[in-house]
Amino acid sequence: MQTIDLLKRIWTVDIAKDLQSGTLINERTLQAAIYHHLRNQGSSLGLSVRLEVQNFNLGLGIPDMVIVNTGEGMRMVEAVIELKMLPKDKGIVYEDDIKKLVGWTQAVNIDSCIDDKFDVDPKTLYWAGDPYQFTSKTNWIFAAIGAAGCGAFDLDCVSCHATSCINKEGIGLNELNLWLFPGFLDGCFGPPERIVVE
Repeated sequence: MQTIDLLKRIWTVDIAKDLQSGTLINERTLQAAIYHHLRNQGSSLGLSVRLEVQNFNLGLGIPDMVIVNTGEGMRMVEAVIELKMLPKDKGIVYEDDIKKLVGWTQAVNIDSCIDDKFDVDPKTLYWAGDPYQFTSKTNWIFAAIGAAGCGAFDLDCVSCHATSCINKEGIGLNELNLWLFPGFLDGCFGPPERIVVE
């Protein structure tokens, strides 16, 4: 199974159930739930999760989650996820997160095969080990739960904003692997869709 397919299933099935059961109350509990489901379902695929990576060297910002593959000698970054969860009376501000995701994916695509270290040596607490590799196949995901009428769930609006963040020099736009994972507070989740840039 591909990592993106597992993430889609976790989002539309497991996270939707968690929301309906009342266990998701804010962004931290959403992050914890995704972490839990990935640990249970992704370990057999060699997947593990790094949270809020401080030494993220692709540009400004700290990603909420980085999904890495360490199976069979691989050290690949499979996905980078930005999360948002807000109560019904608040709109989701998505522009900064989309801008970060676009900037990071462009850094990878322009300077192909960028490496970064995400493992801390438990004895020294310094970054250690071989670096993980970003590729054009790394998935860049904006996953949000909020009120259904929010602009963050309008794929055209999000795609338009992503397009406005693109530095169009030196990159094929079809290479960007951006995703929108919409979740609605009523528990009905829309299918994850690619963010289209033109």
